[in-house]
Amino acid sequence: MPIRVSSSRRVTIHDRWKQTDNRFAFKLDARYDVGGILDYVQAGAKWLRSRRRYDYTLIFDGDLSGTPLDGLNMAESGLIDKSVESILRGEYYYGAVFDRQAVEAAIRAAEAAQGTTVDTNDLLADDKRGRETVWAGYMLGKFGSERFSVIAGARVEHLSTHNEFWSEEGDDSGFGTTDRSYTQVLPSVTATFRPSDRMVVRGALWTGYSPPEYGYLSAGQSITERDRGDQPRQSRPQACEIL
Repeated sequence: MPIRVSSSRRVTIHDRWKQTDNRFAFKLDARYDVGGILDYVQAGAKWLRSRRRYDYTLIFDGDLSGTPLDGLNMAESGLIDKSVESILRGEYYYGAVFDRQAVEAAIRAAEAAQGTTVDTNDLLADDKRGRETVWAGYMLGKFGSERFSVIAGARVEHLSTHNEFWSEEGDDSGFGTTDRSYTQVLPSVTATFRPSDRMVVRGALWTGYSPPEYGYLSAGQSITERDRGDQPRQSRPQACEIL
């Protein structure tokens, strides 16, 4: 139950949040030994799905009006437990450390005095859901002899993302969605040469890519209305997003 207090305006925020992450994966590899110039053939496939749900609930956002602390400054309020002048051997100033029980009591009193100040938009504005799905497959073969061999193949990976988020647009506010996907083809070849029992020479040419980490991708949408009665202009992110 996070509780925040601003010492400059004596604003209190009482909120809760919960994040849920799930990940499911399936992988299969198979190899068939042929013999001769074509030594073997190998293939595989992978499926991966990641889901994230973030739920943020704003319970109270107001000040201390109507409570015994109304009109008092922070020093007089009794909310500060102690003041830490420095941390890391005097390198940084930290500041006030609040008394949790006193802060909770103050916010409960403000909630009782003022009632709720939270509307539907406040409750849903920061809720997000995201899904990332990866399909991948590869195939390779080994050619040559014991003295000289080549392993050549390719990997194909398809990634798609789906996001749900709150879009505030007056009477038309509601949950919006974005979907993105792309496919990568990644060939590679590796050669091995053994001129003697004591020497091995290898060379490789390969391609790869590194998608953004699932947890760092975020969906979003902004809608702005210009002057002189122009139509609302909608803007969405162009990169693939998740959550």
